[in-house]
Amino acid sequence: MKVFISYAREDIESSRRIYAYLASIEELSPWMDKENLQPGENWRETIFAAIAESSLFILLLSRLAFARKRFLHEEIDAALRRHSAFPENQPFIVPVRLDDCDLIGDIARLQTIDLDEN
Repeated sequence: MKVFISYAREDIESSRRIYAYLASIEELSPWMDKENLQPGENWRETIFAAIAESSLFILLLSRLAFARKRFLHEEIDAALRRHSAFPENQPFIVPVRLDDCDLIGDIARLQTIDLDEN
């Protein structure tokens, strides 16, 4: 099962730990830009293709992630579009809170994994 990991650059260390953990599970094939993009690839097209091919989209959320108004939000939009093609009871987007950030929009209605230790 291909698992896409979406994160803000400020949360790279958390994303690498989660990537390593998922890679240790034989049935899973995690995908993360810093680990899977190859030199010379069109990174934008490759990322959207990876989202489209994934069975699961892990969305790492933090106050820093929500402060970014750049590509992370485009990844979330692509994931929400893909999510709409899944049956109602089949999860695709799994929000993972790294801190006590507030969830917004369609993400707020999804069950969240909370890694915040506070």
